[in-house]
Amino acid sequence: LKKLREHIAAHARSFTEAYTDEAFVEKFGSIQGEQHKRLPADLQQVAEKEPLIANKQFYYTAWLEPLLILKPELPDVLMQYYRAGRPLNVFLRQAF
Repeated sequence: LKKLREHIAAHARSFTEAYTDEAFVEKFGSIQGEQHKRLPADLQQVAEKEPLIANKQFYYTAWLEPLLILKPELPDVLMQYYRAGRPLNVFLRQAF
């Protein structure tokens, strides 16, 4: 978590761009997860501009119609979700 927060602090603009991207917001809404009530002093200034740095978890989900599993367009729909979430996923993995 410390490495991830340091990565977000160092690249806050890229982080914000990834989760506010139109495709991401359309497919997933927002990043979810519990937040710490207190942060280390060195991250408090960053938290004013990027409040998600206080998260304990960073995850996003989507709900799809269950019968989609039986439809021929399933692969295309899944790829749309994959492409929408990939920039944020890449960003988060770069921290490690």
